[in-house]
Amino acid sequence: MARIAIVPIALGLLAACTETTASAARVRADAAARLPKIRSAALLSLDVKEYLVSAGGVAEFKEDWSAAAREAIGSALIAEFKARNIELRRVEVAPETAEEVDDLRALSQAVTASVGFPGAPFEYSLGPVAPLLDRYGVDALVFVVGRGRLTTYGRRFLAGFSTGASEVDATQVALIIVDRSGDVVWYNTRGLRGGDADLRGGGSAAGLMRAMVEDLPAHKP
Repeated sequence: MARIAIVPIALGLLAACTETTASAARVRADAAARLPKIRSAALLSLDVKEYLVSAGGVAEFKEDWSAAAREAIGSALIAEFKARNIELRRVEVAPETAEEVDDLRALSQAVTASVGFPGAPFEYSLGPVAPLLDRYGVDALVFVVGRGRLTTYGRRFLAGFSTGASEVDATQVALIIVDRSGDVVWYNTRGLRGGDADLRGGGSAAGLMRAMVEDLPAHKP
């Protein structure tokens, strides 16, 4: 398994209209044989956090915003996976598996941090997951890591006044699919930059999740 280290997801700020960033999808070399076997999956973790940046540049974590973004992303993902003939289910983590799920969540976050390293092969594993798949009756696990950075009007004004460069809202989401072997078979990350980057709104979340899931390799008959 490739060595991984946990670092924050970078959120670049661009002075532009709202846009969806380019796909950064990666697949294992044998994904073409593995992905068609996935007909159901458990949405095991939605680690999505929203922050509001004040005029002074202080980022404040917003729990209610984060909860709304998680709900919007989860609903959008379920719909998009259904369109790809994959049943995605939200699951409630049982107390006896909470520690195991926390470990898997931490590993999935580490994968999102290391996938983009230059020259790194796409060979990641979260370890044994078959018992969890059997428990939930699914073929795969899905992990989502997202960070949103929304700015106040005062922040945007001061940034433009002091540097001449506009500062805009930015959101980045990473999606990981893990099959029965415990291997990460598919990974993608995309983001939104601009006035409609707020994922609390169903439209923004739906558009971003659609773009991400459309990057999945098409099933061959």
